[in-house]
Amino acid sequence: MSVVVLSGGSSDINLLRGLSLSVPFEDLVVVVNPLLDHDFAGTRYSPDILHIVRAFSVHPALEIFFLDAVLNELGLERGYPLSDFENACSMYIQDFIEKGKKLSHIYRELDEALNININVMPLTEDLNARAFVEIGSVKIPLERFLHLNEVIFSENETVKLSIYPKDFQLNEEVLKLVKNAEALIMAPLSSVYTLLLLSIKPVVEAVQSVEGQVVCISPPMHGILNQKSIPLFSALDVPSGLEGLAKLLEGVADTLIIDKSESCALSSIRETAPGLEVIDFEFYNLSLERDAKSFADFVLKLTPAHRYISLPEKILVDQEIPENGKFKVTISLDEIDTMDDFDENTRIVLKFGRVFTDQLEEFSKSQILEALYKEFNDVEKANNAFKKALKTKYIELVGETTD
Repeated sequence: MSVVVLSGGSSDINLLRGLSLSVPFEDLVVVVNPLLDHDFAGTRYSPDILHIVRAFSVHPALEIFFLDAVLNELGLERGYPLSDFENACSMYIQDFIEKGKKLSHIYRELDEALNININVMPLTEDLNARAFVEIGSVKIPLERFLHLNEVIFSENETVKLSIYPKDFQLNEEVLKLVKNAEALIMAPLSSVYTLLLLSIKPVVEAVQSVEGQVVCISPPMHGILNQKSIPLFSALDVPSGLEGLAKLLEGVADTLIIDKSESCALSSIRETAPGLEVIDFEFYNLSLERDAKSFADFVLKLTPAHRYISLPEKILVDQEIPENGKFKVTISLDEIDTMDDFDENTRIVLKFGRVFTDQLEEFSKSQILEALYKEFNDVEKANNAFKKALKTKYIELVGETTD
């Protein structure tokens, strides 16, 4: 069992950093999308794997210069932010490809050589598979499409996302990992990348087969990328924006997390996709490592993988609560599911009521605190929540534990 992340773009780095702080290396798998690779100056440029390499490597050559900046200074705007370091990694990948190595082998070698400690696997081993945006009879590589300053087409032209060759195969090892994942996380990709994944039938079928929980983190739904993606939403026969994304995810994912800056859309999203749980969290502006871990733990707690969230050694020092007490949650799951409006104390109880009411009739203080800590990711809040919970009618002290 593992945590599998469907990666893409650069906006998921903080989430990956946070997950790497909670989930053991051997249990964390990041699936990158070689369908976005393209050739640049005779070398295969792989943005998905390179942005992970750049984020996690501590190699001294990492910040020498950016090729894109030099090209721009020469008056050639190519939109390829390639550093010396990334250029070297691309050449490394190209050399292995010419030697007939599979992508999964190449990524593993790259990981070990640079001591990245992130288990990265390709969505497909097919080196010739590419994603394209088709506008009428014009076929544009998706990665190139994302860097165009302007896309002009008439209303009558058909727009669609396509993969060539049509008979490309997904990585069998990835499919097995996806199916057995405790948590499958669709990371905060660009809207175009997300639409690409949701337009590939084998990917959708693989995600639907997950035995654990599927959590999708919304990509930014503003700016130029969103403007480019509008016709692609239409091509998939859904409304543009968060509502369309939710419609595509209904029946595929369990939960969609949107940023608090877009929480005004919560009601319309829920109306569009009533079968999808939608919650908000402030994650667009994450920068500090501790914030990244907090976000990662927030995502993990929605899944069976919440067991990876580490607890502090001393979680409760208050002596008012008996150390050997046995407690009982007296609210039923049926009550929880039907409650729409409730006060702060009741809400606190519900935080861990779902975890225990269908498993244990009585449980210890440490079990309650563990559940609360995983919800709040904060020792003081967990302590205060426990005290408040004991003042409600939904939890009661029923005796003392025995050795």
